[in-house]
Amino acid sequence: MMPAVDVNSRSQADTSRAQILDISGIWDGPTTSRTPHARGSLQDDNAHNWNASYPSANFDDGLVAGVRKGDVLTRRLDSAVYEIVRVVPNGFGRTTLQLSKRKRAH
Repeated sequence: MMPAVDVNSRSQADTSRAQILDISGIWDGPTTSRTPHARGSLQDDNAHNWNASYPSANFDDGLVAGVRKGDVLTRRLDSAVYEIVRVVPNGFGRTTLQLSKRKRAH
């Protein structure tokens, strides 16, 4: 995706770059966790602990060469559409694409 001429308009598809279609990778869904109430008598044992994350996908470097922040990824399993927030190569031949929250299909 690339920004439109007007900075306040929606981004448009970048037609100068080829689409990457039908590749397989490792999906890492968003996680949430909660710490249940402890059985201790201290108030600290009753603290609200939780974690949350956004989804990501992990691919071979060669499959996602040229992918940029702002590009769109559509998951084939459920047709959910995500925007790529960050591209993180790990130095071992794999690249992790950190994704935004789920978006509606276009």
